[in-house]
Amino acid sequence: MGESLATKKGMDLTSGVGRAAFNLMKPLLLLLLLAVWVTPANANDILANGNFSDGSAHWQGDRATDSDSPDLVIPLKHDTWTKIYQVFHSSDSALKVHVTYTLSADCTFLPQNGTAGFALTDGVLKDITGLHVPNVGTTLIPVGGFLSVIVDLSKPLVFSSILGGKVSTDSQTASGFFYDLNPHEEKTFYLAFPPGTGTVTLTNVSLVSAPNGPTRN
Repeated sequence: MGESLATKKGMDLTSGVGRAAFNLMKPLLLLLLLAVWVTPANANDILANGNFSDGSAHWQGDRATDSDSPDLVIPLKHDTWTKIYQVFHSSDSALKVHVTYTLSADCTFLPQNGTAGFALTDGVLKDITGLHVPNVGTTLIPVGGFLSVIVDLSKPLVFSSILGGKVSTDSQTASGFFYDLNPHEEKTFYLAFPPGTGTVTLTNVSLVSAPNGPTRN
């Protein structure tokens, strides 16, 4: 009577039956551990290699190829915009972008004609196929800010969101929304930085579904 019912129902690993049952469970336990090990930190991220753990893999455009940094280092161009991009697949109608980055101590943005920012016109990013800027000449990107763009050539349509706007050497994260996206899956994501000097170091670029994001009126 001293042995409880719970103990009687437990698995006795010292018995032959208990050891056999445990051995049968081993493959399942290993599979579970493997699944935990290989699951990425953000399994919902649409972009590939957004944390740059594989260097510049999956990213194209203007980036440093000989950097020893584990992040993606982007040298700014003095007289033109600097861009990186990646083709991705998503049928979501709304997406949210998060960009974590650091500006180098010698980073300086160079607004045109001493203005407070960069006037975004149709010709500024003319090599992004299909890019059309609404309210040409009045769209202003503040000093320290940059542009995120999604291009969908199935219509064609281009969606943009202004990010950042703070000149600081501290790590900072900028976020923005894209909405009313075409359900056509293949699109291209761009980050575009205005003319300047120094470097922008990207630590993480995340693009995730935003079902509760804003909608166009």
